[in-house]
Amino acid sequence: MALPLVALLAGIVSLRSTAVRRALLARVSTYLDRDLGLAFAAEDFDFRLDGVELEGVRVGAPGAPPLLTAERVVASVDYRTLRSAVLVIRRLELVAPRLDLAAPWPELSAQEPAAEPGFAIRRLQVRRGAIAGAPPAGAAAEWLRSWQIDAIKGRGSFVAGTWALAVDGARVRLERPGFEPLALDLAGRARYRDGLPLRIATLRLAGDGLRLTGSGTVGFGAEQPTAVDFQIEAEPRLFAAGAPPGGNVRVEGALRLPQSRGRLRLVAEDVPAEVVRSYLDAALFADLGLAGSVARARADLVLGPARLTRIAGTAEGTWRRGARRLARLAARIEPGPGEAVRLTAEGELLPDSPGRRRLRAAITAASLGGLPEGTAERIDAEVRAPDARAAWEELRALWPRWVPALPAGAP
Repeated sequence: MALPLVALLAGIVSLRSTAVRRALLARVSTYLDRDLGLAFAAEDFDFRLDGVELEGVRVGAPGAPPLLTAERVVASVDYRTLRSAVLVIRRLELVAPRLDLAAPWPELSAQEPAAEPGFAIRRLQVRRGAIAGAPPAGAAAEWLRSWQIDAIKGRGSFVAGTWALAVDGARVRLERPGFEPLALDLAGRARYRDGLPLRIATLRLAGDGLRLTGSGTVGFGAEQPTAVDFQIEAEPRLFAAGAPPGGNVRVEGALRLPQSRGRLRLVAEDVPAEVVRSYLDAALFADLGLAGSVARARADLVLGPARLTRIAGTAEGTWRRGARRLARLAARIEPGPGEAVRLTAEGELLPDSPGRRRLRAAITAASLGGLPEGTAERIDAEVRAPDARAAWEELRALWPRWVPALPAGAP
């Protein structure tokens, strides 16, 4: 009994040496690199009565910037399970972990598949976590310059191959071309098991002018189902650079895959016309008299089944300046055979003024994207004015660049 005890005491004493601890870390790093294709490094470690504490941890692909770093990692182990099929980690705490999605992911060496993971984490804690988003590519780069998540406070577990995770709080920062940085608060709860859809119990994003909530399941394979429900409420200025504050857009929706079914309900109130300024020529914006006007709209759409571009529904809207309605529009879209679509619309100019200035039209197209080049089935125009001169002068007062003055002596 004396020799094993002496050996144990000698081992404990030797670990008090920084050189010995670093030598052990180097051997672990070499093994992981050689046998698993994983780059691992730590500045130091300390054995505790119930586990181990690592400092300055870096993990990633060999020869590349680290994918994951952490200021400190603390693991509390149930020693009774060391020789069991499943090693139980009572508590795993990550302090200031940072996941860099721009770094390459390690290509781990192939391992024999296991029926169940060889470990379990009863309690996971994350403090001051961060995720650095990869630079957007392609068309996404036109809308998003960079994104990151920091101040992550999370908890969870990994038992019987299932991750149960909760983000109690985090801060999202979005950098977009032409916009001020957008800061959002993030929270949510989810569960995930390899080979099954991600189950999102709750997801919440909220910040200056934006609120998003959602729940459902998200599949990662062609055969995995996706079923999500979401609600978005936002100020229009978040979608158009330079737009003034004011207005509100609410969207409620649901999406079901692979059935390709969904629904959307949109309600927009007092949306400033300046939202479309960047999409129009400055002279045209002025000629249309859009400055200072607002729009209201409502749409109810059903998507699918079979394809999401199969759309049926209705929409209506009004364009106002102050309490005065300048125009109103009502439309209905219906799917036809194959990918064909039919759009019927009715618009009226100055609906609150005497008389009537109304246009009805029906357009069919071979596909949704082909509507701008579709075929007009019917166009009906109705113009009635009890006082033609007064009606003309009213139009000219609103749009002088489009409506010329009446000739002298005209009735």
